[in-house]
Amino acid sequence: MILEMTIEEAWGSIEHLFKEQFIETEDADKYDFNPDISVFEAVEEQGRLRTFVAMEEDEAIGYYMVATYPHPHKDVVTAREECFYVKPEYRGQGVCTELFSKVEEWLRDQEVEIFFVTVKFGQTDSLITKLGFEPEETVYKKYL
Repeated sequence: MILEMTIEEAWGSIEHLFKEQFIETEDADKYDFNPDISVFEAVEEQGRLRTFVAMEEDEAIGYYMVATYPHPHKDVVTAREECFYVKPEYRGQGVCTELFSKVEEWLRDQEVEIFFVTVKFGQTDSLITKLGFEPEETVYKKYL
């Protein structure tokens, strides 16, 4: 079951998933896990952020946070994920597809025309293309 929640409602259920994602995909060897949910709350207060939580009975097994933005070069509303994650033992079972479906439903209601998704290399590429996304650009990072 996918639930739409505020970040405040969801945080107690997804904080451990946030940490799992951080350890799995981020720079846990360089930075401490220290999320500032007030950043998400500020975007949410503007009506531009939604959090969707995949539940298995009473346990959160995945989440998707998405935000809408006016496009800087076109007269359209766009969206991008803030973060999404599904516990490894639930991957390949349609959970991520269900999350994307609920997110896209909400985005259509918000009259979003372009949905951008960023993924880590090799992690969800095949799923993303199956869902109809096309490569747009490559993002690089450099530590300063």
